Amino acid sequence: MTLRFLAWRRARKWHGTFASLRHVKAGSKHLVEGSSRDGKVDSRSCSVNISSLGRSSVWQDICQLLEAMPGLLVHPNVFSYTAAISSCRRGAHWQVALCFFGAMQDNLTINLPPGSALDGIVVALKPNVFSFNAAISCAADGVQWPLALGLLEAMPTAEVISFNAAIAACDKGNEWQFIEYRQCLKISADQASIALVCFNSTISAFAGDGSTPWERALELFTAMAVAEVQQDVISFNSTMSALQLGSQWQRGLNLFAQLTMRSAADVVSYSVAISCSQRGRHWRFALLLYDLMALRSVRRDVVCANAVMNACQEAEQWQQVLKFLQRMGQAVLQPNLLSFISAITACGRSSHWQRAVDLFASADREVQHSVVSFNATISSLEKGGQWQQAMQLFQSMQRRGLQPTLVSFNAMISSFEKGERWQQGLLLFHAIPATDQPDIISFNAAMSCCEKGQRWSEALQLFRMMSQVSVQPDVISYSAAISSFEKASEWQLAFQCFRALCDSKLRPNLICFNTTISACEKAGSWAEALEFLLAEMPRAKVLPDIVSFNASLSACEKLQQWSQVLDLFHLMPLVAIQPDIVSFCATMSSCEKASLWHKALGFFSAMPKATVQPTTLSLKIAVAACERSGQWWHLHRLRH
Repeated sequence: MTLRFLAWRRARKWHGTFASLRHVKAGSKHLVEGSSRDGKVDSRSCSVNISSLGRSSVWQDICQLLEAMPGLLVHPNVFSYTAAISSCRRGAHWQVALCFFGAMQDNLTINLPPGSALDGIVVALKPNVFSFNAAISCAADGVQWPLALGLLEAMPTAEVISFNAAIAACDKGNEWQFIEYRQCLKISADQASIALVCFNSTISAFAGDGSTPWERALELFTAMAVAEVQQDVISFNSTMSALQLGSQWQRGLNLFAQLTMRSAADVVSYSVAISCSQRGRHWRFALLLYDLMALRSVRRDVVCANAVMNACQEAEQWQQVLKFLQRMGQAVLQPNLLSFISAITACGRSSHWQRAVDLFASADREVQHSVVSFNATISSLEKGGQWQQAMQLFQSMQRRGLQPTLVSFNAMISSFEKGERWQQGLLLFHAIPATDQPDIISFNAAMSCCEKGQRWSEALQLFRMMSQVSVQPDVISYSAAISSFEKASEWQLAFQCFRALCDSKLRPNLICFNTTISACEKAGSWAEALEFLLAEMPRAKVLPDIVSFNASLSACEKLQQWSQVLDLFHLMPLVAIQPDIVSFCATMSSCEKASLWHKALGFFSAMPKATVQPTTLSLKIAVAACERSGQWWHLHRLRH
């Protein structure tokens, strides 16, 4: 026994609990009877009954059955207690399970009925490897990593399950003292191979769990050398995968370089290295690695090829993706569905929706389409504004017996929104099955439909619904809501929504500011418009654009704040914004209303120099300025 384990036992943590569970009187009779086989009660039948009780999570009955066994001259053996430990663990009662392990460790004095020849006999039970493994797993469940290490050290011979359970306990407790106990464990040459399997399986688990920090895998990989456990290709591959998932692609490629120096890289190693290149958007290096595999006589498979295509796709190299797909078709390597999905996605991202549709049709002759391939093609059509074809594909998916996913619905709602079919978009949003709760993308697309259809009340309902279904609004949500309110002249709601955005942890973007300034214009709040433009936007570190200035100019022009208009117009070149026809017309109109005919004519004359083509509206404003001031003789200047 280790000092750690003995100290835990001396604390008598299980004795008080186990004693409090001993309520075996008349109530245990039916349990014992249920353990009989042909009217005969023995240890084996009791162990079977204990296992069944554990599956029912009735740990109190397990205690009663164990306590009742000696009264019938049936002594609990190591299998009985092991069954009790395993059963309680399955029922999520790890504390009770450890109590059973502790009771088994003690020299149990069996009190039989008075007069029995065996009354008072002392039975010593020795845990076997199954008992220890079950106890270590219980310690892991309870995040009792010191106990798990102590139990592991106390085992006469540990096995793979033992090491894995101990490592799991250390992982849950954020403690990697397992490495420090390498000498205490005295792992023999045979056990070192067991430890290698345990290390690899644990690192592999980290690589398969995107929520696990990559640091854990790297720490464990590094600790293998400290523990004198030789890393193999599986160790490298698993650690590289964890680093790749954690966006640590540089570290992953460094490990790959170390592995290639050992000449031990296999097809999995290259696949992970190519995926690391994808994370770093180094598509050329991904192609180089793929070609290097042939030089190193490493068999290339479709997984590697797909990784190369994904690397090119992430770097928006759609032409390279198509070239590589054609290269696969010419080689022995046959493209699979994932290959076509990568190519379709690449074309969709580059707004080449027709190529995406052609690829979908081509794949239909070679592979069986899935929901993912349908979704990728529908998304490509959505980006290209082809809502009719997207709808046909959506319906075709259902005719083939494929159930649309939330991704399918989101892509179709966005497609309807971009195609000005906002009614169909809203209908489809409300048609999302209850099994697929709308997410942030669904709500944003639906609110954009409301904005296009000027349905501000529905946009408000959707915005409020988000909190009811625990969906956190993002900047796009606020922007869509503000825009809906602004277009419907509900400027007070637009202001409130913008203030709510500022009060949240989110930062307003340019669209939010522009729509809010436009709301100020419609509300006749020129001072608020200038406040947003000249104070709020610099504070939020958002650079204004031509829309920001034009909305502010219009707000001031409508309230006849001509001096503010002139100041804003002259400010535009200073912030590298070139006035357009809207800017000139708003400024000229402000001058016309203020009877500043000479300034109005000056702005009209300056338009060609600013490469702005005069329009009928600008000419009418200039004429009106001259008429208002009685400056008829200056109209001849407008002919030029």
